[in-house]
Amino acid sequence: MTLCGPRSGAQRGFTLIELMVGLAIAVILILLAAPGYSRWIADAQITSAASAMADGIRFAQAEAIMRNTSVEFTVGTDEWHVNIVGKTDKLREGAFAEGAKLAEVNPTPTNSTTVTFNAFGMIQPANANVPTEPITRVDVTMSSASKPTGLRVLIANGAGGSGVRVCDPDPNLVWPTDGKACPT
Repeated sequence: MTLCGPRSGAQRGFTLIELMVGLAIAVILILLAAPGYSRWIADAQITSAASAMADGIRFAQAEAIMRNTSVEFTVGTDEWHVNIVGKTDKLREGAFAEGAKLAEVNPTPTNSTTVTFNAFGMIQPANANVPTEPITRVDVTMSSASKPTGLRVLIANGAGGSGVRVCDPDPNLVWPTDGKACPT
C-alpha cells in the first residue's frame, strides 16, 4: 500500500472562463445600478440643501425673538447667512458645498434673496437693508442629475405666527391628503 499526495487530476480554484463570466456579471450589475445610485445622491444633496436652509431660516426667526431685534436670512447661489439688520457680523452661515455642492436654489420672488424677521418673529413686509419683498419660498433642484426630486422651502406668516416648511412641489401630490405635498 502506498500513500500518495492529493490526486493529480483534482482541480482547485476557478478557471479563466469562470472568472471572466463572473466579472462580466459584476460589470452588468454595476451598470444597472449606476442611474439609481446617481439619483439617490442627487436627492440626498437636494434634501441636505433644503434642510440646512430651513434650519437657517428657523434660526434667524428664533434669533429675532431672542434678541428682540430684526434679523435677516439671505440666500446666495452657493451659501446662506443670518445677521442682525444693520450689522455685518454673521450670526450663522452655511455653504451648499457641505453635502449639496450641485444643488441649485431659486428664491421667489426672483428679485429678492432676503427675508427679514421682526422682534416678534414675523416676516416684515419689506426687507430692511435691501428694499425688496421678502422671499416666500426657495426651490431647491439639481439640473445636472436625471430626474432628481426637487424640494421647496416655504416661508410664510400665518395666523399663529411665521412658519417654515420643507415640502415636495410635485403636482401629483395633493395637500393635505399627502403630508409631503406643498400647501396651495
